[in-house]
Amino acid sequence: MKKLVIILAGLVSTAAFAGASEVKVNGVSAQTAAFAGSEVVNASGVARTLAQQNISTNAGNVKINGASAQTTVAAGSAIVNETLGMKSTAMQNLSSNVGKVTVNGLSTQYTAAVGSLVWNASYGVHSKAVQNIATNTSCAGCK
Repeated sequence: MKKLVIILAGLVSTAAFAGASEVKVNGVSAQTAAFAGSEVVNASGVARTLAQQNISTNAGNVKINGASAQTTVAAGSAIVNETLGMKSTAMQNLSSNVGKVTVNGLSTQYTAAVGSLVWNASYGVHSKAVQNIATNTSCAGCK
């Protein structure tokens, strides 16, 4: 499958979750990702691991206070994210604000995939899969 990946990151700021990171912007925040032939995969095959995929997402404590826009576009599509193994977690966030959130203004999320298959899976005893698509959520790990 022919792949074209274009990532246009942040007008003012982009942030990805790494533990309990904090995202403050106090203005505008924009993430944009565009994929043509598509296929974005994030996988883990070991027990007690976290496969985490953030695409055009603010994750952590967030905030922003006015604006924010996430976009994720694909075409041929796939975008996977999975983990195999006991007590493992697959977490996928597409065009979302994930964490304690607060926006206080405009917030626009947009995800489009054409050929599509957006897949988030976790295989194994006591494992979990969490997927956020075009959302504002405080469910960072959904226990």
